[in-house]
Amino acid sequence: MENIQISFVEPEMRPIFERFKLLFAPNSAASDIPFDVKVCVWIRMIYALHPTVKPREIRSHFIKCFHPDAGVHVLNVAEKTKVMATHDRIFKGS
Repeated sequence: MENIQISFVEPEMRPIFERFKLLFAPNSAASDIPFDVKVCVWIRMIYALHPTVKPREIRSHFIKCFHPDAGVHVLNVAEKTKVMATHDRIFKGS
């Protein structure tokens, strides 16, 4: 999974994608997020990460999918909260 490469039109997407892979690639050891949650996030997000996506679009998609107040999907509120805690690390690099 770490070897997936996307040629983004927007250059600022490259570091966002690299941080996303670091935290959510299913075999990544860089985060304490459980494997099954990482797989859910990876599947939900990887299709949204196409070459022409803009940072604000992918950030909006991430929030829409994983904010604890968002509709119930596969993840429960505690899992969504843990995923959303990575938001700044992915999108701001902090």
